[in-house]
Amino acid sequence: MRTLFDGRNHVLDAMVFINFHGVLLLEKLFQWSPSEIVLTPSVKKEALKSKAGEISWDRYVQEGSVIFNPMKLHEEQRLFSTYLNKEIDGKVIHSGEASVLAVAIANGYGLVCDERVVRDEYKRVTGLIGLHSWRLIDMAVQKGFLDKKYAESVKKGFYYV
Repeated sequence: MRTLFDGRNHVLDAMVFINFHGVLLLEKLFQWSPSEIVLTPSVKKEALKSKAGEISWDRYVQEGSVIFNPMKLHEEQRLFSTYLNKEIDGKVIHSGEASVLAVAIANGYGLVCDERVVRDEYKRVTGLIGLHSWRLIDMAVQKGFLDKKYAESVKKGFYYV
C-alpha cells in the first residue's frame, strides 16, 4: 500500500494539524499515512481545535491514527530545552515548534511545519528538507489521494483556518 510518507515517520507541528482539521481533511491525512504521523505533548496542547471544532486527540491516539511521543528520551529533552524560546533569524521558537524539532532530530524523523525558520533549522542540522501543509497537499495529489482541482481549493482554505 502506498502511503503519503512512504513508511517514514514525520512529526507535525500544531498549525499543520489545525489546517487539515479546519478543512475537514485531518482524518484523510491519517488514512493516507497510517502509523507515520508523530504527535508531541506540546503540539497536543497547542492544537486543541480549529474552525471545524475540537480535535479528538485521545481518540486518534487510542485508534493509532497518530503515534504519541511523550518525549522521554534524554536527547529529545536536551534538544527541546535547547530550542525552547530560542531566537533564530529574529523568530522565537515556541514550545510546539521546539518539540517537533527535538523529536524529529533525535529520532531521524521527517518534519512538517509551516514556520520556515523551523524547516530551515531542521535542514541545517539534518541536511533534510522539512515539509509544510501545502507540500502535503501536493504530495497527496502526486500519490493519487486528492484531485488536483480540489487540492487547489484546499490550499485556499488553509488561509481561512
